[in-house]
Amino acid sequence: MVTSESNSSVQALNVHYRESEQKTLLMLKDGFHNSLGRFSLWVPKEDCCKWKGVGCNNEIDNVISLNLHSPDSSKLLQGSISHGFGNLTSLAVLDFSYNYLMGSIPHNFGNMTSLIVLDLSYSVLEVPILATLKSDSTIAPLQTFTLTRTSSFLQ
Repeated sequence: MVTSESNSSVQALNVHYRESEQKTLLMLKDGFHNSLGRFSLWVPKEDCCKWKGVGCNNEIDNVISLNLHSPDSSKLLQGSISHGFGNLTSLAVLDFSYNYLMGSIPHNFGNMTSLIVLDLSYSVLEVPILATLKSDSTIAPLQTFTLTRTSSFLQ
């Protein structure tokens, strides 16, 4: 039997967890330049599950998908992936396609053990990202890893 007291404890835990995910998403946003207003609705006082590109599991209020693909070259994201990004442990789908990502994949990227789809297609990637993805055996659950027409700087 579930009491209202235990139910409210679960809700409080979920809200705290979502607040942590929201902080991580705001750090991710801060790592990008040239976003041309793509993150205008990503504000701390708004529930991150209502932000454009963010998908949540309604039962447990976790962020489970992040779609940051750029619809055209004038809106591509430029920047690096924040080091706290691996804290999104419930993330199952991540789409960074059609962007310019710099730097390397954060060390804790492997914490995202629920990740099953990673799309980096048509993106410009620097070598550290490709090298990390090739050598990180903790990303084993991936079912779809797309690098279609992805360019990298190999110099």
